[in-house]
Amino acid sequence: MLLDDVKRNKFDNGLTLLTLEMHHAPIATVWAWFRVGSRNEMPGITGISHWVEHMLFKGGKEFGKGEIFNQVAANGGWNNGFTGPDYTAYFETLPSAKLDLGLRIERDRMVEAIVDPDEVVSERTVIISEREGAENYPRFLLGEAVESAAFTCHPYRWSVIGWKADLEAITREDLYNYYRKHYAPDNAILVVVGDINTKEVVERVHELYGNIAHKSQVDEVRSREPKQLGERRVLVKGPGKVHHMSMACHLPEYGHQDWPAISVLNGVLSGVIGLSFSSGYYGHKTSRLYGALVEKKLASNAAAFAREGVDPYLENIGVVLLPGVDPAVVESAITDEINKVRDKTVGDEELTKIKNLFRASLNYSFDGPTAAAMPVGMFERMRKFEDIRTFYDSIQEVTADDVKRVAETYLDEDNRTFGLYVPTGLGDKPVIDEGGGEMVISARGYIPMARLADAGEGGKALMPPVEKKKTANGIFVQASENMSSETVAFRFTFKSGSAYEGDLPAGVASITSSAMVRGTKTKTFQQIFEKVDSLGASLDEGTGMNTISFYGQCLATDFKAMADLAADVIRNPIFADDQVDLVKGQRLTQLKMEENNTHAVAFRELHHEFFEENHPYHRHGNGYIETVEAMKAGDLREFHRRRIRPERMLVTVVGGLEAGNVFGIVEDNFGDWQGEGDAPTEPDLTGGNVAGVQSKEVNVPGKTQCDIAIAFKGVPRLDEGYEALSQAINVYGQLGLMGRIGKAVRDEAGMAYYSVAWNSNSIGDYMWQIMAGVNPKNADKAKKIILAEVEKMRDELITEDEDKMLKDYLTGSFPLMFETMGRAAGALENPAIFGLPDDYYEKYIETARSVTREDIREAAKKYFDPENYTIVIAGPVEQIVKE
Repeated sequence: MLLDDVKRNKFDNGLTLLTLEMHHAPIATVWAWFRVGSRNEMPGITGISHWVEHMLFKGGKEFGKGEIFNQVAANGGWNNGFTGPDYTAYFETLPSAKLDLGLRIERDRMVEAIVDPDEVVSERTVIISEREGAENYPRFLLGEAVESAAFTCHPYRWSVIGWKADLEAITREDLYNYYRKHYAPDNAILVVVGDINTKEVVERVHELYGNIAHKSQVDEVRSREPKQLGERRVLVKGPGKVHHMSMACHLPEYGHQDWPAISVLNGVLSGVIGLSFSSGYYGHKTSRLYGALVEKKLASNAAAFAREGVDPYLENIGVVLLPGVDPAVVESAITDEINKVRDKTVGDEELTKIKNLFRASLNYSFDGPTAAAMPVGMFERMRKFEDIRTFYDSIQEVTADDVKRVAETYLDEDNRTFGLYVPTGLGDKPVIDEGGGEMVISARGYIPMARLADAGEGGKALMPPVEKKKTANGIFVQASENMSSETVAFRFTFKSGSAYEGDLPAGVASITSSAMVRGTKTKTFQQIFEKVDSLGASLDEGTGMNTISFYGQCLATDFKAMADLAADVIRNPIFADDQVDLVKGQRLTQLKMEENNTHAVAFRELHHEFFEENHPYHRHGNGYIETVEAMKAGDLREFHRRRIRPERMLVTVVGGLEAGNVFGIVEDNFGDWQGEGDAPTEPDLTGGNVAGVQSKEVNVPGKTQCDIAIAFKGVPRLDEGYEALSQAINVYGQLGLMGRIGKAVRDEAGMAYYSVAWNSNSIGDYMWQIMAGVNPKNADKAKKIILAEVEKMRDELITEDEDKMLKDYLTGSFPLMFETMGRAAGALENPAIFGLPDDYYEKYIETARSVTREDIREAAKKYFDPENYTIVIAGPVEQIVKE
């Protein structure tokens, strides 16, 4: 187990250094954890821990404003930061040869931050924008209200983002003094993981940090929450069409002897959550809450989380109700499940399943340096990293009586706070249309997920070995061996996403993939996932614009069993009416939630305005309420017949299994499979965009933030102009902290928490997009700044510094694509999906560096067209101030 190789060093000034060598890829990550979070705040300065985190990206003695993101990007890495109730953490993941950059950044952050008064002014708007963006989500509003009621005196009662009134009042002196009190070596943990030499790291850390004499002055958190003496109930009303429900019960502090049993209890109720970025959610679909609420068609989602804290925290149960379901019925169903675990011991089979899932999730949590560093640092902050081992060993010792005892102790009605979000409607119904592309808005910036597979450095020597084969019936199979691992990541993918629905109802592609796992000719949904859980594996499905995928992780020795299961799901789904109705109910809830989401409304309405009505990209990939309500099981069967076929399939397996075994297992399961009937014709994905400037405002009442969405014509992935356009977009809205528009809208104008642009991989003539979240009073100003930057890209060459930074990022980040097995599997299938040459990755550096500044400007002149674009603004449009 990798945990056995973690080394601890404690320096004279109190700094703790933890190192772990992982040599499977030339990658290293540096994490700095500080023992400060919203728990350390007080009324009047709530949210200050998170605000300080923002300011520590603004510059210090060595790294000036913007240089942290720029230098990390220029060296092929990525970085981030986040704040919780008990900690603040930062990290840089880089090619291992650039490790020293991360060490220097964290030293500068620890003791040399400036907290410039002018930056405080601009960042205040950004912080408030982040708060207002969160307020657009009913789950945030309900969660904040429930925790404020559950805690009467402890600082856990306010959210990490803080109260808006405090954010408006906090001063520069508040921020700087708070920083100096809490940021020092004796209040910090440094974690370095990856392709490193521990001795050299220890010496370098001593050189950089050993002479820091500054000491923290952390005030003791003396508040102790009194015992709750009866149930508390909270009602929150707001815009929307879907009820949300929450139950919170007080738990003991992390490290209490009951925590292993509490964790098993949470697993019984809701499944097992991994420890890190690369971890999944295991056993959720066979958990008790899922069965009682989702399977019984009361809720679209139900989950429980046991939240550990330095001080006693909460067990939270969250539920999204299906439209039309009486909240009293759902509350009663939750209470019934709680009473069952309080009144009767868990059976041996169920208990063993949960223990096995914990064991498997621990292995998956250490898939790559970034993933491994997270739990090591987190546990060290909470108490000590060695607890990971002892905690998971203790899980195996938990008895059924232990689970019953902690359920009786903590899931007591008098220890409970109940919350209900009651939707008040939306007023004017917004139009919803298709999204296309995936984005992640992180605490510090935007990560365009599609670009991870396109970024690269190093060359052939850094490529994992890949063997490829095509079966007689047309299935493309590739296997990448990593025999140092005991696990594998797998993907069974079809070139058959939402753009391939044709004359079938909108949304049928994604509903088909969801319904495929809900029963086959030989197995029910429950039997499928009981098998998955018994192997400590995961199996998920997802549909995009271009593809449908069934993917997961398992032990290498269990891949045959998982492939058998996947083959049954793929080849033999039955689409039973009751299961199709269940999936439809979940989708209808999602669509109604989207009507209350300014981001979703703007992004999806963009497709309606940008593409002609008969174009495949015009329609919403999730469907519409009317198309989903009318959809029949026969529609799913027909889509499956047309588009889930062997000649459209590719299989990718990465990990500890020999390629020959992979090919044999795939052949055994799919070699005799033949598609039914003639293969359908391919959709026409060319053209289809509406000419001229299209502008639309969509009112989503009751919100505090608008989302701006802008689209320009893009090109197919195989187009010779794709690389130059992608590099232009990268400079415009990605590089460093969201590129030029991030600098102009967020950093300089202080108008938005995020302002980003990205280019999506597509088979046809798709679009490239810009999005920003702003207060309505700033929407018109932000739009003008964004469009002004479009003109600059057309009129001027990017600077030599920008070009160097861009090329260094694109080439230097190549190893990060293969950091985890799941990420590597996704990257390896991209060339096959889009018809790229087999040596695409080997030649990536050459291709990326061959694009000149002049090529980028020409791409901008062609595709940053001020005469042809679409803009949609969604939110409280009546509050928009026109400039």
